[in-house]
Amino acid sequence: MGKILLLSNGFEHGAAKNAFEGAFEALAKGKPNPRIAVIPSGIPLKQQGEHIHRLMQNLSRLTTDLSILDLHKESIESLKSADVCVITGGNPYTLLTLIRKRGHAILSKILDRDGLLVASSGGAMILGSDVAITGIINPSIKRPGNFDLKGLGLFEENVFPHFNRYTDGQYEDRRDLIEDWLIEHKHFAIADDQYVLLDWKAHPKPFGA
Repeated sequence: MGKILLLSNGFEHGAAKNAFEGAFEALAKGKPNPRIAVIPSGIPLKQQGEHIHRLMQNLSRLTTDLSILDLHKESIESLKSADVCVITGGNPYTLLTLIRKRGHAILSKILDRDGLLVASSGGAMILGSDVAITGIINPSIKRPGNFDLKGLGLFEENVFPHFNRYTDGQYEDRRDLIEDWLIEHKHFAIADDQYVLLDWKAHPKPFGA
């Protein structure tokens, strides 16, 4: 059975690291030297900082079949043969624009083959029902005009990453908006030191389609 690991701050430390290593080890028992593909944050690869280099260095210890998929230059179709897909954080609107057309179908195929999908922050948000919470928790990210807020719909919940910022009082100026959203939406609230690990349940269509 495929697994989806949802995170806020990647999987370099603590419980998130343990969860990733456990899921990866289980997968690798049946798939020696698994193919890992990384989709960076939505900005062109040449603009990626130290984080992506550190991530690739860490992943290179797990397999020799490792690649970055820069969706500004490459087709998502090359993901088809991946055993593990890692989607880093970033602008949810940009990530959805780049991945939406075939994202549900291709990521589903990876999961149907008992693969592992790992997604952090904005990358985790795009996998759920929608990304409407973006405009509340991060209004500095400009939403393109007439942008469809539907996510890829791999699961019916929405993802609220960095939830500790809300509980720590960083969103006091929009607390009422957030509390209304929390009441009205099924969601995973994931703090920076937390994770959610889901067993994949195949769906013929994205949720909300």
